[in-house]
Amino acid sequence: MTVGTALIVHPAPDETMLRALLSECANVVVMSASNGTSKPTDRQASITRHVFTSQQHLVASAHEINRTSRISAIPTVWEGGVEATAALSAALGLPGNSIAAARAARDKHEAALCFERHGVPHPRTMVASATTEECSRIESEFTYPFIVKSPWSTNSQSVTLVRTREELNGALAMLKRLYSPNRDNRLFGLYAQRAAQQPVLVQEYADGIELNIDLLIAPDAHRLLGIFEKYPMHGPTFEEVQSVYPPRIRASEMEECVQAAVGAVRALGATIGAAHVELRLTKGGPVIIEAALRPGGFLTPLAINHLTGVHPVSALARLLMTGEFPDIESLPAGVSCLYGAVNCGIEGRIKSISGERAVRNSVPGLSMFKLLKQPGDRLVPLPLGSDYHIASFMLVGSRRETLETAAQDIRRRVRVDVE
Repeated sequence: MTVGTALIVHPAPDETMLRALLSECANVVVMSASNGTSKPTDRQASITRHVFTSQQHLVASAHEINRTSRISAIPTVWEGGVEATAALSAALGLPGNSIAAARAARDKHEAALCFERHGVPHPRTMVASATTEECSRIESEFTYPFIVKSPWSTNSQSVTLVRTREELNGALAMLKRLYSPNRDNRLFGLYAQRAAQQPVLVQEYADGIELNIDLLIAPDAHRLLGIFEKYPMHGPTFEEVQSVYPPRIRASEMEECVQAAVGAVRALGATIGAAHVELRLTKGGPVIIEAALRPGGFLTPLAINHLTGVHPVSALARLLMTGEFPDIESLPAGVSCLYGAVNCGIEGRIKSISGERAVRNSVPGLSMFKLLKQPGDRLVPLPLGSDYHIASFMLVGSRRETLETAAQDIRRRVRVDVE
């Protein structure tokens, strides 16, 4: 029996997320910023929506809601709501990570400092600014190739591997553009408050198999929900292509990577909640790239639900309300799951998209396929943009090699004409 009310901070939760919450809670309250891009939620009596105009208004609204409909949990379900969720949990006295931990997770430079203090393996990091005068200082500290990115980027926006002075100049010029008002940059809000300083993060490049790991964290324990191997990307940009289970690594390496991920989350100060960690398994062992204090995005929850029978958002809500982990002793053997996207690297407006029927009719193991764009939509690919997915899909079967072949077939069949 579902009881209680869950409150989430999110501009546009999809139906899958809402159903996952309603499997644990009788009611869901969606809080959305008035200046964000939002869409109406399902018109169910169990789902209500509120708009807030400021952090102070958000907290005051949550207190008012709590007086009439007792809030049981405030799960962090969206990267942009990590800090706001922490503030709400603290204000209402509900289980959640501290505001300091949330800020550290959102600021990649602060996260690197936390990792350094706690001995978590991560790329050597420094902060510079997006000016060509910084090139000599950067080159005196780092040997090519290295990574340049914004400390607050998401969806891989701005993340660039540079191999020469010319490429470094181009990457810094790109970051200067991100700090300038631009109608094509849907994530400009991430950069606006730091436009005067134009900070740039410079990091050593870690080469190796890249993994994303999803965890639940309690004060004295953790639970592994999923581990996926990402499509190998070697720069200059790092678009999201696909992730597949099981990863092609030894059991001992998997355990080492999971422990490194847990250590990174603890180093940020996390005590309870969900975490999504990205790392690379180098020749010297796992190296943490980023750690977020929320469930994995895109189709990660759907893939985890397929493999374990547990939806991460449901498990997170239950953990916050009861302190209980889901009953997952180990990840399954003998099954495979791949989720990914069809991407477009050309900037412009879409004229036409073809191939959907061919994909649905002939690709084996297809569990889900969805067109995310339509003619007339504008594409701005990496590194300046972040909205480059044409379609999303998930494949299931017994062998990952079969699924990888099917994923290639999907990307071959879906054709995009851009003007």
